[in-house]
Amino acid sequence: MKCRPSQSHLSIYTALFSFLFASFLLTAALYETTEAGDTLTSQRVLLAAAKAPAKASKGFDWKKLGAQVYTNTCAACHQPNGQGVPNTFPPLKGNAVVLAKDPKDHIQSILKGVQGKKIGGVAYQTPMPPQANLSDEEIAAVVNHERTSWGNNAPTLTPEDVKKLRGK
Repeated sequence: MKCRPSQSHLSIYTALFSFLFASFLLTAALYETTEAGDTLTSQRVLLAAAKAPAKASKGFDWKKLGAQVYTNTCAACHQPNGQGVPNTFPPLKGNAVVLAKDPKDHIQSILKGVQGKKIGGVAYQTPMPPQANLSDEEIAAVVNHERTSWGNNAPTLTPEDVKKLRGK
């Protein structure tokens, strides 16, 4: 004698599974947990905040946004520690462009990308694609993150600085 679930049991199991799966997807889409275990608000809210008009330059709070943009856009190549991958992706830690007093080349490298440039005496052939899709606030935030992380100590900038260079 074979034990087989009835048709009504299959319908209940299918409905229950569908409900649980949809609940999981909704929860995953709305919340993200950091390594420390903090529950962040909806990513949609974070994205809306990132695209909101910049605060006055004096009050530009770039730290959280800069770390987020770096993690999502830059860390895969330049690594979370800013040391890059030897002969493939250049380090940002101690990089002359990142440390320069004038951030123009740093901003332009993000807006227009870079390829075949010698950095620290090493020619990197792996292209860095342009990231012009990032907002002025996101670029200013990530540049500031790179200029003040991993022992780097360079002057920070504002979204207005990025805006001035975007069209050039």
